[in-house]
Amino acid sequence: NHLTGEIPTSVGQLSMLTFLDFDENKLTGKIPEEIYNLSLLRSLDLDTNQLTGTISTRIGLLPNLFIVQFDDNQMTGMIPTEAGKLNNLDYLTLHRNSFDGSIPEALCNTTAKIFANCNLCAIEGCCRDCLEA
Repeated sequence: NHLTGEIPTSVGQLSMLTFLDFDENKLTGKIPEEIYNLSLLRSLDLDTNQLTGTISTRIGLLPNLFIVQFDDNQMTGMIPTEAGKLNNLDYLTLHRNSFDGSIPEALCNTTAKIFANCNLCAIEGCCRDCLEA
């Protein structure tokens, strides 16, 4: 893929969408809030782009997500505690970003395999693999 520019907000109108895969492009800007309207979404793969901004607290509104890949972007901020509501989450990648704080305990208590920068893995056993930035 060779997609560039920002993710269009109109993606939030694809109400039947279950898999969103924009990995390995040159997408910029923030993840539009409208993505969090996709209640049937099972996989959100946005890794290896140039995305900025934070993970919205609205991520907890996507209960069907089992794969979330945000790695290798330029994202910042804290990992929202609402991510702990993703009860079906199996795989989460956060490494190679500039997130602050640590992975919330509620998220660590899921069975998800979490891959993140070591500074986020403050709770022992939380991360499946801790990776240096």
